[in-house]
Amino acid sequence: MNILGVYPRWGHDTCAALVKDGKLVAAVEEERYTRRKHSREAPINSIKYCLSESGITMEEVDYIAVPWHPRLLLNYCVTHKWTVRYYFLFILNTAFGLAGPEFRKSERKFRKKRSLPQQGYYDFFLKEALGSYSSLPEIRYYEHHHAHAATAFYCSGWKNASIITVDGAGEGNATVSWLGSGNSIAKIHEEPRSRSLGTLYDSVTRYLNLGPWAEGKTMGLAPYGKPDKEFSEKLYALVDPRKGRWFDGNTQRELSERLIGFSRRPMDIPVTGPPYANLAYAVQKLLEEAMKKIGREVVSSSGENKICLAGGVALNCTSNSVLLNSDFVEDVFVFPGANDGGTAVGAALACAAEVDENVSFRLEHAYWGPGFSDSQIEQILGETRIRFEECGDASGSAAEAIAEGKIIGWFQGRMELGPRALGNRSILADPTNVDAWEGVNELKLREKWRPLAPSLLFEAKDEYLENARESPFMTLAFQVRPEKRREIPAVVHIDGSTRPQTVRREVNESYWKLIKSLEEINGTPVVLNTSFNVGPEPIVCSPQDALRTFFTSSLDELYLGSFVIRK
Repeated sequence: MNILGVYPRWGHDTCAALVKDGKLVAAVEEERYTRRKHSREAPINSIKYCLSESGITMEEVDYIAVPWHPRLLLNYCVTHKWTVRYYFLFILNTAFGLAGPEFRKSERKFRKKRSLPQQGYYDFFLKEALGSYSSLPEIRYYEHHHAHAATAFYCSGWKNASIITVDGAGEGNATVSWLGSGNSIAKIHEEPRSRSLGTLYDSVTRYLNLGPWAEGKTMGLAPYGKPDKEFSEKLYALVDPRKGRWFDGNTQRELSERLIGFSRRPMDIPVTGPPYANLAYAVQKLLEEAMKKIGREVVSSSGENKICLAGGVALNCTSNSVLLNSDFVEDVFVFPGANDGGTAVGAALACAAEVDENVSFRLEHAYWGPGFSDSQIEQILGETRIRFEECGDASGSAAEAIAEGKIIGWFQGRMELGPRALGNRSILADPTNVDAWEGVNELKLREKWRPLAPSLLFEAKDEYLENARESPFMTLAFQVRPEKRREIPAVVHIDGSTRPQTVRREVNESYWKLIKSLEEINGTPVVLNTSFNVGPEPIVCSPQDALRTFFTSSLDELYLGSFVIRK
């Protein structure tokens, strides 16, 4: 059975995925094609890729699954008295970029009919993505957080587990706890979107003026801060998970100087000192406390001490690790595409479970996007007339370049799903060179204070990390052993932490060989790994993307499959 997951042009991070006989076959975010991060465009390219990768046509698809439930969303809007005008303006601007006469015409129609049928409502948003296909299968809709939960639980390989999904907002909720058992996912408790941890974290990020979609910067900034009793009292007067007091996203979405005690940071003021870093520190600690409280409650309710995590907040690797190290938790699994870019996978898996497919499997890797053969790459290079060389051992040659202090682009195999490059679309450098930290951040147009992460051999994790666990998706944080911090200074944060990727040979042999070759040269089985993109662009998808980024940046060498391009 073939099930196509489609996140239509409704929100950010539109995407598509294909599940065949209960197993994931392909998944990709539309941003990788449009080259606009967090794309809101119809996932036309993503759908074409998923069908092509699966070797099927739309006529062979049994169901289309959508990770939003229109009736739930409509009910929320009516229940919370969103005005008709605001509601439709929101939808039309978000989905179609319409306003003016078109908006007023739709508003009049809506006033005549206050409810919309489930299928008809979402046909607006599916039309762009699916309009080119003459016939379509049955379309099924799933609650947004149910789709998140499905990614985490069904991909964990566990028969039974607790599940926590946390993000900015679903149809009417923002934090939901679940029990996963076999093929079923049952809701235990939910917090409304007015009490959103994602909204709280986003509000602080905006107050710090770190830019859009920059919650990861707030997480990286937190270790520069210190506890501030006076400020903490003000923040905990707003939010205190220990006392069941949550952030009121309806009335406090925009933080104010009266609430915080100081004004929004001007762009020309450094962020790593007080009071700004202290604010990041405080909201990070608050998030960690909230996640522990939620985790303790769901484990108590479900009786299952393994926890699956998804939703945008689950990309906070520090809070994930605090939860993992709690005395009531045995293990944690975090889906690599925990943000909305993975919900097409969740909708497809939820649909597969609903029609009694066996959907439980252990996700070993995130390489579900487009890949390019050496013959395809060679043809592209030939057409561009770029000088290149063929490598007999690309992994060994790349390791030698890294050991010489070069920063390289590494483009191999199928592209990763999710916001973190995991060795197939990566920029790599020498972690033993402290200057690599600043050099890579400068190359990528990132703030110099932001941390960078390592990939290390799975076999070496205990040697370098305290309380080491397998971490294939860079979704957990660990303390680097004190005696190893001077060895790999470019990937150790100011507080001694790091966000590693553990690499198994059987999962990604070429990348494992690169790291192993580097160890044979300098004695360190670790490489600095960051996503292959510069500035606001998404991670590169095609060889053409990689070539453009290579020639417009200060990268020294580019490895495309078995070929190398040098400047």
